[in-house]
Amino acid sequence: MITPEGWGHVRGHAESFDCDPDAITPAIQLWGMFDDDFATALKTIEARIEQTYRVPFDQFERYTVYGDAPMWVDRLGEFVDAGVPHFNIVFAGGDRLSQLARIAVEVVPAVQTRAE
Repeated sequence: MITPEGWGHVRGHAESFDCDPDAITPAIQLWGMFDDDFATALKTIEARIEQTYRVPFDQFERYTVYGDAPMWVDRLGEFVDAGVPHFNIVFAGGDRLSQLARIAVEVVPAVQTRAE
């Protein structure tokens, strides 16, 4: 997971290779499951991760975001606070279009406000 310290290391490595660290755009890909029912969200994403990667979910959880809108805002906000402005979300299941629509309305504005 990107942390302020980790991002500092990336920038330092770029400078050590005479690269402009400001030319690097931080981004992260996360698995996601948006659902108002936390148990449903967790069950769905846990099963998908374990099926896809064949590892226990707890070993991969740091690369996920799941639950309702406040949980998504908090989770994505952690990355925004660490300097990540771009996200690629891979949905673990469910109605992806519905999830995306709700995230656009209920999550994105709050995360954008946090980023300002």
